Amino acid sequence: MLESICFPKYSRAVRRRVSRELPLSGLRPKPKETPPLERTLRDGPQVPLECFTNALGLNIIVYSWPATTKRPKAIILMAHGLDGFAESDLAKRPGLADGKGFRGSWLEALTRAGYLIYSFDMQGMGFSESVVDGMRSMCFDYEDYVDDALQLRHLLSERHPGLPMIMLGGSMGGCVSLLAAERMPSAFAAVVVMAPAVGHFEKLKAKPSNMLTLPLLGCLSACVPHVPVGAKHINPDSAAVAEEFLLGLPRYNQPARMRARYCAEGLRAGELAIAQAHKLTMPLYIIHARDDEMTDYAGSEALMAAAASKNKVLINDLEGADHQIVEADANRYGLKYVQQLIKWLDQIH
Repeated sequence: MLESICFPKYSRAVRRRVSRELPLSGLRPKPKETPPLERTLRDGPQVPLECFTNALGLNIIVYSWPATTKRPKAIILMAHGLDGFAESDLAKRPGLADGKGFRGSWLEALTRAGYLIYSFDMQGMGFSESVVDGMRSMCFDYEDYVDDALQLRHLLSERHPGLPMIMLGGSMGGCVSLLAAERMPSAFAAVVVMAPAVGHFEKLKAKPSNMLTLPLLGCLSACVPHVPVGAKHINPDSAAVAEEFLLGLPRYNQPARMRARYCAEGLRAGELAIAQAHKLTMPLYIIHARDDEMTDYAGSEALMAAAASKNKVLINDLEGADHQIVEADANRYGLKYVQQLIKWLDQIH
């Protein structure tokens, strides 16, 4: 009742929704009035941005990077992390503020290896519409993010019939990727997750302010879902954080705290991803630093143990507390980890 009064746009959209997995429109050119006017990564392929209208009636912005081979080996559908946007997650950073980030990145390595990459700005993040006008990273139901991934998968399977689909995501996007594959296992040839936000989140729960908030979270989520209450982990890469503030909205949303409903839904979704991991029968590739300070490595261990996949790999030899694995790989490891991933992907086709 409270949501229908305070947030009528979302309530109306849910009542009108016909299917969670089917969008209201096909892929089409991005509306001219919708920013950005140009790609953030100007040192890579300048494929025009597209969008689709999701099942809630929101315009979701879609990006793509073509494979450089004559025929793509597979499609990689990528889900980005919390408060970011799709162009950044596989780019080399910092450098985005100068229009750079494609060269020497996972994006370049994967497309050169023959993989066609698509991604999308999650609703309420980047340049996609929000369920509440003027509010970024607003979430009522975590499954809405999963819906958008599956709706785009449906559109891409129609555009590229016969091409295998690989789901890939990091942090929050890792949780979304897992839930999408668990809901529709037959839709994906493989799943790749980097530092996925799954498990019981003991590190986040141990933050002093979160310890005070947690007993009240159910009430806060129901009564004031939009209020920021949950303390976030701070990215230890100061140069990347400075760049995020420089680029600012709508590319990056930088609140100090997460909204009440998002916190409740994120906790639920992270535990659900582990509880349903027996549905993961496709090849599974996990990369997670043991000392990651932003998402718990224990969640990846639990995922590895619970997944039914016969071909499953957990890479955990990264040094230190790397959470931004793509950035670390590009800047410190000489793209070692993406080359290992490409070798694995090539073997499963």
